[in-house]
Amino acid sequence: MLGEESRGSINGSVRVKYDNSFRVIEEVVNDADTVKITYDKDDNIMRVGAYAVKQNTLNGMVTSDTVGTIITDYTYNTVGELTGLTANRRGTTSRKCFPKLNPSCEGVLLQNYLSCNSSAQFP
Repeated sequence: MLGEESRGSINGSVRVKYDNSFRVIEEVVNDADTVKITYDKDDNIMRVGAYAVKQNTLNGMVTSDTVGTIITDYTYNTVGELTGLTANRRGTTSRKCFPKLNPSCEGVLLQNYLSCNSSAQFP
């Protein structure tokens, strides 16, 4: 493992472990918190600690990701622009649409996306 250490007003260390392909496969912070990183056969990151990613096998676009109990699914238009996402946490769903890229979005404008009328917001 290779590492860095900081001494002074903020003390800490980060150690990094590499595999035979020189990919980072593990980070250890302050000799206590370990984050493991896994890859698919094309060297795309599939998991970093509790964060997991699923990708379309044909184009590599992220189709969903998971962090703990929150699962987010992504939708795209025919040119690959993100048009919406749906997040689900323990049965509560929140949908977001991007009206500039998805004319079928309906709801209340919140910054650059719409919060669909039928969605529940996470507390």
